Amino acid sequence: MAEPNKRQRLSHITSGSQTGSTSLLRGPEGAGEAGSFVEGSILRITMKNFLTYDYSVVHPGPNLNMIVGANGTGKSSIVCAICLVLAGRTVTLGRGDKVGLYVKRGCQKGFVEIELFKNGGNLVISREIHVENNQSLWILNGGISNQKKVEEEVKALQIQVSNLCQFLPQEKVGEFAKMSKVELLEATEKSVGPPEMYEYHCELKNFRNKERELENVVKEKASFLEKAKQRNERNKIDVNRYYEKKRHLDVIELLEKKKPWVEYETARKELEGLKMEREEAKKQLSALRQAQAPMLKKIQQIDDQLKPNEAQMKAKTAAIKDASVKCKQKQDQLDRKHKEARRIRRQETSPIDDIKQNLRLKQTEEEDHQKRINNTRRTIEDLKSELAKISDQPDVTPQINAVNMELRRIQVERAKIEGERADLRREGDNINAESKMLVRRLKDMNNMMNAKEEKLRGRHRDTHAALQWLRKNRGLFEGNVHEPMMLVVNVKNPEFAKYVENHIPFHDLRAFVFQRKDDMEKFMTEVRVVLTV
Repeated sequence: MAEPNKRQRLSHITSGSQTGSTSLLRGPEGAGEAGSFVEGSILRITMKNFLTYDYSVVHPGPNLNMIVGANGTGKSSIVCAICLVLAGRTVTLGRGDKVGLYVKRGCQKGFVEIELFKNGGNLVISREIHVENNQSLWILNGGISNQKKVEEEVKALQIQVSNLCQFLPQEKVGEFAKMSKVELLEATEKSVGPPEMYEYHCELKNFRNKERELENVVKEKASFLEKAKQRNERNKIDVNRYYEKKRHLDVIELLEKKKPWVEYETARKELEGLKMEREEAKKQLSALRQAQAPMLKKIQQIDDQLKPNEAQMKAKTAAIKDASVKCKQKQDQLDRKHKEARRIRRQETSPIDDIKQNLRLKQTEEEDHQKRINNTRRTIEDLKSELAKISDQPDVTPQINAVNMELRRIQVERAKIEGERADLRREGDNINAESKMLVRRLKDMNNMMNAKEEKLRGRHRDTHAALQWLRKNRGLFEGNVHEPMMLVVNVKNPEFAKYVENHIPFHDLRAFVFQRKDDMEKFMTEVRVVLTV
């Protein structure tokens, strides 16, 4: 009897054609009763024109429900229906981004309804999906509603469609596997724990972060305190110096305050001394006045006697001043009369003086004119005498002209000779410069040849010995025999010389070149004999 009871607890699907029949996922007897389901459990799923279903109703059981079937039989369609009717997003499913894509092909709208167990009355959520405008119509417990209210009701039942630990579609398995331990813990807390558990966890993390921040602050404060202590130790000397300086400044300030007292005391003592000196001076003055009193009386008497004499002297002085003023006035009158007389005398004598002056000028001009006439006469006489002398001599003009012509010819020849001489001098200078340059070049070439020969002798003594023998016995050969190229060829540009050395083998550079074959054979024979000796 136990075996049949166990089978009754397992849910099963009675399936038929997906296009016309109804598929049922039935639970045990009494499914939907409050005694066996927990709050938020799915009691019924109804799908109409949804993905692969024309119409289907599924009744899950209160415990573990398992849907088994071949590919394409609609297992994932039930999962999609649960997600979409519980206000889940299409991104959670990972299949299509538009809700209209979940309506069965060829239909204009689809319908999904789910019934959730809830204490005090089950919750029925319906969603009608329209393909044309990709919109949804939400129905909550038979009344028109919106997605926000549905989300609030679902959240109140602690259903989290976006939480992979609670709702894991097939397309999100890879993403679930990539979740870290922390993310899995948080998702598990959200799915199985009370709502405040995740909040407490977040607060705990915040507290831990604050704790770390406080620890860092404490470390910084401790470091700052240590540095401050070290700085304080370094500043102790300065502080001691400061306090010592402050003590000195206080003493100075106190002394500055006492300074007026000392100055006052000194001034007071000086004042006392001056007062005493003044009293002594007063006493001396009184004694002197008493001693001089008789003399002052005599002086007063004499002054009284002199006062009448002074009045007489003042009167006489005034009379003398008046007399002097009158004398000065008369003197001024006489001076004016004298000046007037002299002016009249000058006016009378002025025409006579002018006439005399003009006469003297005329006489001077006449004397100069006479002198010029005499000089002119003497010049005429001299010219006449010279003319008489010249008329007696023969005409020498042709001789002078001939001499001038000869002189000009000589000058022309001299200039020509000087030009030729300058040309010869320049040509000689050029020849000397060219000869010096050739000598210098020959010297350079000899130096270069000597350097090349030294190089040849240092590296190949046999070739150098053959070269010396060739130079001594060049008359033995009928054709031309050329010395090695390294001695004959001279490349001025170092880059080109390097190029030649790199592209021509050295044994070719030190080889002799013969115009005739028999000369080459003779050379080889003779040189071998010389080298063997």
